[in-house]
Amino acid sequence: MSFGNPTRSTKNMKHVLTLLSQPFGLVGLVGLVGLTSFGCATAQDDLGVGGDSAVTGDAGFDSSHLPDTKPALDTGKSDVASVDTGVDAPKDTFDASSACSYPSSDTQPCGKCGTQTRGCLPGGVWGAFDTCTGEKVGASYCNIGDTKTSDCGTKCGISKDYCDPITCTFNVGVCLGEGDCTASTSETTAASCTVSGEVRTRTCGLTCKWGAYSDCSLPRGWIAMSAAPTALVGRYQHSAVWTGTDMIVWGGYGTYVSAYQKNDGASYRLASNTWKTLAAAPAVLTSGRYLHTAVWSGSQMIVWGGIDTTYRNDGAMYDPSADSWKAMATPTLLARREHGAVWSTTTNEMIVWGGYGSCTGTYCADGAAYDPALNTWTTLPPSPLAARYRPTMIWTGTEVVIWGGYGTAGYLKDGARYDPKTKIWVKFPDPAVEIDGRYDNVGVYSGKEMLIYGGYSGTLVASFYGRNTGARYLPGGSWTSFSIPDDALFGTTARRFASAAWYGNGQLWVWSGGNGNSSTGTALDGGASYDPATDKWATMDVTGAPVARSRASVVWTGKEAIVWGGAKYATGTTFYNDGAVFRP
Repeated sequence: MSFGNPTRSTKNMKHVLTLLSQPFGLVGLVGLVGLTSFGCATAQDDLGVGGDSAVTGDAGFDSSHLPDTKPALDTGKSDVASVDTGVDAPKDTFDASSACSYPSSDTQPCGKCGTQTRGCLPGGVWGAFDTCTGEKVGASYCNIGDTKTSDCGTKCGISKDYCDPITCTFNVGVCLGEGDCTASTSETTAASCTVSGEVRTRTCGLTCKWGAYSDCSLPRGWIAMSAAPTALVGRYQHSAVWTGTDMIVWGGYGTYVSAYQKNDGASYRLASNTWKTLAAAPAVLTSGRYLHTAVWSGSQMIVWGGIDTTYRNDGAMYDPSADSWKAMATPTLLARREHGAVWSTTTNEMIVWGGYGSCTGTYCADGAAYDPALNTWTTLPPSPLAARYRPTMIWTGTEVVIWGGYGTAGYLKDGARYDPKTKIWVKFPDPAVEIDGRYDNVGVYSGKEMLIYGGYSGTLVASFYGRNTGARYLPGGSWTSFSIPDDALFGTTARRFASAAWYGNGQLWVWSGGNGNSSTGTALDGGASYDPATDKWATMDVTGAPVARSRASVVWTGKEAIVWGGAKYATGTTFYNDGAVFRP
């Protein structure tokens, strides 16, 4: 076989050896594949068609024509320059990690679980990756490789979270660095306190470290009561009085046991959180009753009126110190229910007025005063008010104030004052503020003013019969309107009636009640407080409060309210025999 021009062939082979001696070695040699020859004559020129072999790249290279020993490498510039390879001379260095086999391709994950591809260039090196495609869409997804820190646990812990390359969502890391307590929580202890019921409180700070204990004081907010005696079944439309040490509940309408109307009761002692069942009621109360009234005389609970299966105008007195009952005289007042009653501290009498029952036209417009010391009744002089039931009736310390209710004229918003010492009635002006006639409203005395809020009226407003308006009356003076609370303050709607309400710590407190938007309705969660000094409302913390209910009884002790009983709705369905203490 002939290599054609021996001089040229030898020279070209010298150049091949020179290329092989470069640092890129065999990888660089791949770049030479495709050259027609190593500078030798073409097949048509020197080999002739049908020769020993056709040279394609180095496949037909005959090494027997090379010298037995490797010649010295000639790196002379003139020789390298004289070789015409058809490609640029190789560089002195080359990144082997980017080597590839043309025309292969490579794909890698990117972004939010997308992919991107690069191709191998003809020179055996990778091109750049193209745009990331197929990524997941949405703020909940993360980019592959992302990390973040997040709060964890309940005690200010921190975790380092990593973006999962398969799902492109964060995997939560190990929770580290938690503190001693959960921020904003508190704990109490009676240790070191000498007064019964008092506790010391400490609060967990925002850095999850305990603060110092407070001085000893009575606990705040809603406080659980011990369970009532089993016999004291769930009920509403019962009565409750505060004796100075105990709350006494009696009667009512509730869970059926022999009858719906109840003739039993119990006393709850706040200091010891204990209950005591009352002695059996006397014969006059044996049939039980509800929608009656009860007042505390300073030594006895006086129960009068109401309904068992008929309207009643009798009653009895209970002495808690002796756990005994005593019958009381019967007045000339006709039998009735849903009247008003207060204890007059200036004349030491129970004063009753109004109601619904055996009176002419069903609604009552008369009243009487009962003196327990003499066991006698005295009829009140005629009132300037029309007959009605469910009026708001309060004692100011010197006068009885009566307002609102329902009568033959419908829902009423007028009122009058009565002085039991002078036996004089004074009708006061109707409120010249945004408040319509109603009953089952809040009606409390602040020590200065009568505060009216909420209640039930006959006209639907925003799909409710319940009201969210109120007003304040200064006896002997004028009316002042309330600000109207936002529904959000109560958690649901502020329009409600038959709520549990009391005045304490300079504020009116309103909790739960009915919504009055239908014949069935529902009991409402939540509560709020009203400050007359600022005319501002604030939401009530209901943590630990009893389940929502209407017509629950409530007594104010001077430091706390005790809420007990009630029904799932104002007309009764499910009845409750539990409650709680609320201390502002």
